[in-house]
Amino acid sequence: MHKLNNQLWAVFWTMCIVIAVVIATRLWAMRLLADAVTREHVQATLETVAKREGWFVSDISIRHVQTDSVIVQYRQHVRGRDPKSCYRIPLQTLELLPCTN
Repeated sequence: MHKLNNQLWAVFWTMCIVIAVVIATRLWAMRLLADAVTREHVQATLETVAKREGWFVSDISIRHVQTDSVIVQYRQHVRGRDPKSCYRIPLQTLELLPCTN
């Protein structure tokens, strides 16, 4: 029983570390959103692009924010499998550029 208890604690702490690494990675990619001006600029950009493309803002997921662009994933919610598209949007031109992976 003591050995099982130790194994469960090891699994628990391993999962905590994995979750912390995933969250830290996501926060690092979004660190520029801490600046109010950048956050407002990105928000206005996404709202403008969504309106222009006929998208719902809720279908857009921010993947990475840079000083000059934002990388988003667009996922139109339809019945069945939802198709996903990745775009880089320069904050100056607001054009949709495919992600380069």
